Amino acid sequence: MAHPGVTDAFGNKLANEPIEAALVVPAGHRGPAFLAYKNFNVIMGWNRSEFYAIAVGHLADRIAGAGKLQNPPPEDMPALSRNNILTLQKALNEQGFDTGKPDGILGPNTRSAIRGYQSENGLVADGYPGDTVLNALGVDLTSETSGSDT
Repeated sequence: MAHPGVTDAFGNKLANEPIEAALVVPAGHRGPAFLAYKNFNVIMGWNRSEFYAIAVGHLADRIAGAGKLQNPPPEDMPALSRNNILTLQKALNEQGFDTGKPDGILGPNTRSAIRGYQSENGLVADGYPGDTVLNALGVDLTSETSGSDT
């Protein structure tokens, strides 16, 4: 199975191997992109955070000799508290985009609901709650402090 148009961080074509993978963009289309293989789902079974699963996978790659990440997350990426994500989940659910039971975790169900919202509203459907999505759904980041989600 070829990966047409997909390259590594250095622009090199990927090997033409028959391996199933999913493209994961945890910080949206402006941030780093990762090809996730079946072990990614195993890690996600322990902790539903994509950032956690990527960190574990990247640590394994580094131990095996790989270098640092080539494309870090955008510097203007909002810091979302658990309360921000709860507000986002409730707003998405109210508009018919099912996140499941609001839990304050930016997991696969919430990202899927965000993609649905983005797609329906003509936005890049990357599953990332950027400023446009947050503002439209009434998530106020200024009312939160870094320690308010405990």
